Amino acid sequence: MPSAHAQSMAFVTIFVICFIRWRKERFLDQHESHLLITGLVLDTVVVSFARVYLGYHTVRQVVVGLGFGTCFGLAWMACAALMDTKMQQLLLSSPIAGALHLKDSSLRAGFLQFERRSCHGGLHPDSAKRQRPPFR
Repeated sequence: MPSAHAQSMAFVTIFVICFIRWRKERFLDQHESHLLITGLVLDTVVVSFARVYLGYHTVRQVVVGLGFGTCFGLAWMACAALMDTKMQQLLLSSPIAGALHLKDSSLRAGFLQFERRSCHGGLHPDSAKRQRPPFR
């Protein structure tokens, strides 16, 4: 039985690496992306080592879990990259997607800034201009 912990860590790590590297619009500068990727890889290594060290899995089970996670992460990224924009809009306009309040902001230019504005009313959470309710 492959390690599900190693599999999920590998999936997330590979997907984020591919998302950062293949995306045309860079939403992180080079230093931030290297820091994020290094952190994810280190987390994956620590979790994988811990599964063997704590005796929950053998090395072979962890390696198989890492392999499955890597394959699934690459496959999921390939499906996401190949999905036509019109197909995405069709899926997102379905009644099920509406009931679940699903949306895809990743196609929007500057999607992180858009999310920040939509969540915080255009202000950064640490902004001095943000109005706070009075204490009573």
